[in-house]
Amino acid sequence: MQQPYHILVVEDEPAMQILLRHNLARAGFGVTVATNGIEAQGLLEGSSFDLICSDVMMSGMDGMQLCNWVKSRPMLGSIPFVLLSSRAQQGDREAGLEAGADIYMTKPFDVEQLVVVLRQLLEEKK
Repeated sequence: MQQPYHILVVEDEPAMQILLRHNLARAGFGVTVATNGIEAQGLLEGSSFDLICSDVMMSGMDGMQLCNWVKSRPMLGSIPFVLLSSRAQQGDREAGLEAGADIYMTKPFDVEQLVVVLRQLLEEKK
């Protein structure tokens, strides 16, 4: 049997952490949660993940900075990266994609749609 895809969720808001962890696990994904970009860096250096799903606005290191960092690392750069943000201006979306994100989704989002998007990214990566 195939191992479930392992997703790193980077989110500083506890309610959103719970929502994402619960719904992604229910969809069959393995889920690890980091509360900010700096914590995520440590996890990425010690574990392997199939996809990263990150909030944009966090203290310490925001999601765009984390995305830049991931995409600049040879061992990590091919990991699909999804940014989730309440910032919905066109310029915000463009900045996220320029940072290297594969997908930029605005909050609030439909969780089932997010699961579909994640599965598509993971299938494309195979």
